[in-house]
Amino acid sequence: MTEKLQLTKSDRQKVWWRSTFLQGSWNYERMQNLGWAYSLIPAIKRLYTKKEDQVQLLSATWNSSTLTHM
Repeated sequence: MTEKLQLTKSDRQKVWWRSTFLQGSWNYERMQNLGWAYSLIPAIKRLYTKKEDQVQLLSATWNSSTLTHM
């Protein structure tokens, strides 16, 4: 049976704390993508142990924007 991975309270607090700095990462080309990628790093590291998976998720976060989903 595979181990169920869960975010700890500390992980959730780290994501919350990092997300408070989103306003500092605004730019017109990427909107808030850099801030979201930065804030999600603790959760991604906890849930995905392979470095390749972490890089793939962060690059997907970096390359996404609300305009591409319309």
